[in-house]
Formats: sequence, C-alpha cells, structure tokens
Amino acid sequence: MEVFGKFWSIIIGFILIFICPIYITQIRVRALTDIEVVNLTDRFLDKIKYTGYIDRKDMDNLYTSLSKITSDKELSLLHKRRAVRPVIKNGDIVDTAEFYIEVSDAEIKNELKRSSKYYRFKIGDEICCIIKDKGKLLNIFPEKTIELGGMIENEYIKN
Repeated sequence: MEVFGKFWSIIIGFILIFICPIYITQIRVRALTDIEVVNLTDRFLDKIKYTGYIDRKDMDNLYTSLSKITSDKELSLLHKRRAVRPVIKNGDIVDTAEFYIEVSDAEIKNELKRSSKYYRFKIGDEICCIIKDKGKLLNIFPEKTIELGGMIENEYIKN
C-alpha cells in the first residue's frame, strides 16, 4: 500500500514541478501573441475605416508582419457592402429597406491584384477581420476566433 502512495506522489510531484510551468508559459506566450496580432490588425482596420480604402502595400505589410509574429494564425477580411432598396406600395415609395452584401477575402484580394491599386469602400459599409487559429495535430489549447471590425467613416475620393 505504501508503494502505491509513493508512486503517485512521485508522478504528481513530477507534473507539478515540470509540466505545469511549461503549460503556464505556453498560455502566456499565446496570450501575448494574441495581443500583438489584435494590435496589428486593429491599426490596419482603423486606417481602412478612416481612409476608405485598402492599399495593396498595406495589405502586404499586414500579412508580412503577421507572419513575423506567428505562423499559426489565419486572417481573413469580410466586406459588408451596404445597399438600400426602396419599398414601393401602390406605385409610391413608402420606405427603404437596408441590407448588406458580403464580399469575401478572396474577392478583395483578386480585386487588388487584378485591376487597381486600391480596394474602395463607401460610407456605411462594414469591414470585419476574422483571426482564426490554424489547427494542429496535438493542440492542447482550445481553438479561438477573434473578430474585429467596424463601419467605414470616410470614402476615398479620387483626385
């Protein structure tokens, strides 16, 4: 009976002395990485909201900086384009219905590559950035999704 008690006390002592500090350190590292990624993305989104466009150079800088910070985060943009449709009753416009059309990350990147240097927004559009953890084989941490965004406040006016 005493042998089993000593055996379990050695195992519990090993866990407390070696494995718990490693686990706590990994939690802190992930938290600091999340803070850095959120700060980087928030600065990028603030620039979009106040200028009304995405520059190809800014997008490249965002992905480059993100890859320097961490390789286990996946970032995707979502543009919700505001549209207004009139509500007609008996031939007269009674009211307006507002809805959003979603533009995915791939469409935004294709637009930046294909046509122009800028991807433009209009006042009232919404931009959302979704940050996901890439899945690992033996991931002991729960998968987390962070969503940041806001409404576009200014439009890009071409001179």
